[in-house]
Amino acid sequence: MSRNCFVPLCKEGYPSTRSTNKVLGIRNKTLFKAPKDPKVLAQWVKAIPRSDRDLRSGIDRVCEKHFAETSLIKYFENVMADGSIQKIERDRICLKENAVPSLFPDLPHYLSSIKKIRKPQVRHLNTKSNNAETPNLNSSFNTTIIEYDIFYNIVNQLKSTILPDATFISMVKDDLVIGWFDNDKDTVFKKIIIYKDNLNIQVFVSKVIVNVEGIMQTATDFEDIEKIIAIVNNLQACSGTGLDKSPQSVACYGYVDAKKPGTSFTDSRCTVCSKERKNMIDLQRIYTLRQREIKKKLKKQKSIGRVKNITRKNSRLNNKVLKLKEKVGLLKQKCATASAAVIENELTRLPESQQEAVRACFAAAKLKDPKGNRYSINWIYECLLVKIKSRKVYEHLRTKKILALPCIDTLGKYISKMSGQYGFQQAIFDLLAKKANCMAPEDKRGILLLDEMKLSESVSFNKKTLKVNGLVNLGNYTPEHQINSKGDHALVLMYQPFRGKWVQALAVFLSKGCASSTVLHKIVMECVILLERSGFHVDGIATDGATWNRSMWTKFGISSENVSCEHIYDSSRRLWFLSDFPHLIKNFRNCIVKHSEFWTPDGIVKLKHWDAIITSENPFGYNLKLCPGLSNDDVHPKPYQKMNVGRAYRFFGEKTAIAMEIYRENNVDLIDCEPSVILIRRINSLIQAMDSRIPSNSLRKASPEYEVIKHFIHYLDEWHDTAKKNNYNFLTDSTYFGLKVSLKATLEIFDYLETCCDYHFLMTARLNQDNLERFFSMMRSSCGSNDHPDSVLFVQIFKLICTYSLVKPPKG
Repeated sequence: MSRNCFVPLCKEGYPSTRSTNKVLGIRNKTLFKAPKDPKVLAQWVKAIPRSDRDLRSGIDRVCEKHFAETSLIKYFENVMADGSIQKIERDRICLKENAVPSLFPDLPHYLSSIKKIRKPQVRHLNTKSNNAETPNLNSSFNTTIIEYDIFYNIVNQLKSTILPDATFISMVKDDLVIGWFDNDKDTVFKKIIIYKDNLNIQVFVSKVIVNVEGIMQTATDFEDIEKIIAIVNNLQACSGTGLDKSPQSVACYGYVDAKKPGTSFTDSRCTVCSKERKNMIDLQRIYTLRQREIKKKLKKQKSIGRVKNITRKNSRLNNKVLKLKEKVGLLKQKCATASAAVIENELTRLPESQQEAVRACFAAAKLKDPKGNRYSINWIYECLLVKIKSRKVYEHLRTKKILALPCIDTLGKYISKMSGQYGFQQAIFDLLAKKANCMAPEDKRGILLLDEMKLSESVSFNKKTLKVNGLVNLGNYTPEHQINSKGDHALVLMYQPFRGKWVQALAVFLSKGCASSTVLHKIVMECVILLERSGFHVDGIATDGATWNRSMWTKFGISSENVSCEHIYDSSRRLWFLSDFPHLIKNFRNCIVKHSEFWTPDGIVKLKHWDAIITSENPFGYNLKLCPGLSNDDVHPKPYQKMNVGRAYRFFGEKTAIAMEIYRENNVDLIDCEPSVILIRRINSLIQAMDSRIPSNSLRKASPEYEVIKHFIHYLDEWHDTAKKNNYNFLTDSTYFGLKVSLKATLEIFDYLETCCDYHFLMTARLNQDNLERFFSMMRSSCGSNDHPDSVLFVQIFKLICTYSLVKPPKG
């Protein structure tokens, strides 16, 4: 049987509605069963707008709010002895016979059929009556005259009477209106109407007729009016309950008498609305408390269910852990019974580095205290390499116990036991010879890099060799006046092949200050001979632009026209010399910054063109920028920033040229920037050609990169000749000489490799000193993040790092 209303969108009869009504103290609507009479049932079906299913007689129900008041029986009516009718409210409302639902408040209004009840017709009095009724008419006429006299007497006396503030008198359709004006809201909020015909009195508060205690229904004289004005002047409009659900009580008085005992002037509600407000607030509080209790119960039920689920999950996981422990125990038994030969046989399937890691883990597992662990030499060597690569990674692997690694102090003790030596070590070249035996001929060609690094002076006495470490050591070429001097510069030689990602540090020498060109000349010749005997071919030597390096070039017979000399080891070959290209670009940029204006074959290049870009882009703002990388430090570098390669490359970047062209329309300083744009694009193209790192943009025969280098050599010669002839500002002699020699040597080396060594391309980044600078950074980091490490620690770390590429197998 259906317990809810059949009408669509009506919620009466639902459990949620019943529980809400119970909390709020509202009576549930009565539900009436569908009639059994087929005719009446058909009228119900036609009246109710529902088409999804049929109305079932005796089963489906319709609530009382869908019937008109005339169709409901709400009271028991009893006729008393005196003829009066006594009404008693029914506990359950009944429905009249043949009643049909017609009100649907939850549906569109046009679906409700409300029948208007016509008022009964009023019969008018016939003035043409017989003679018997004439005396009564005269009496009524006399009474009306008296009432008119009283009315006009009241009006005249009111005009001469002082009324309360904001009170006015007006005549509306011959009736007297006494009103109170509200200045704040600009409305009339109280008024008294005295009707002229019958002297009846009505009081309105906020446009609602109110029945005020003490006010008579009909006025007899002016004193009555004065009393009424005094009473109404003290009335205030009732503000209602102040709640949204029921703004005003049904039995609201409509006013508040401020003079009534027990009522203050600040009270704005009548007693009925105040009581209803208090009851509704109490009900809301009770409802809120019950809702909280319900939520607590639901939360408690959920938590109980969650605890049960977690308990079951824990029990399952505990069972799983027990099973895994049993498996681990069985595996431990198998490992304990397995022989060392079986374990070693299984380890042979792994790479050598992984074999060392597994052996170290097995050895650590046998010990209760890790302090007593002993490590193999190979494992210590691997640990040292990991620590040199990244100290943070090493600490992470050790602290998380991912691998059995010794602590940093233990590694320091091993490093202190290593006997590093300055000068050429024959063992390194012997290992290189073995490595060269399994390499292709084209992979064994490269250049020799050399550069110096500043050290801090340090002297220590070696008790084993009974020698003092930290003194100048240039091998057989140590000058006599520096034999017992403390060394403060390390000269490092490195071999860099044209192919492959590996490099090899060959030797380090300790000198007082920078080594002289005579010493460098001898050391370079010996190093080239040792490398050639080891199976590797040296086709070039790369240095920076220092004066002692240029003097060494002179000793080999290098000039701007002759960029190579006869090879030291093989007279049928040539040995080319190059200057570090990034170093040359930095010097190029510094020359422009120094002179501010520079003549070029394309026009005058001015430093203010770069300054105009920075001004136009507002570098400290959050606006969009055409050249976001360029900063004021790139254009006006500080002394310690002048040798930064990235800043020099941004100075000549393609984005800088584009920014000049675009800002030229709005910036006066960029009107004559065309020569600067051309120079930037020339240098940028040269950088791309001389710093290629992938085969796609590498140097090839008749490639754009090859033509760029070739054309720039002619451009540089033309620039140099015209600038010297007219005494214009130009590059320094060292920068011009280094650029010309390096560019010509690059082309000649590539032509030789293509013709004689079956090379199809050359990555020109393999001709600069980037790897040697990276090696110096690694040394500074490994020696305690010190820019100038001491000479004793430096040679120890050098020996460790230089053997890394020897142990690492070649490609393939």
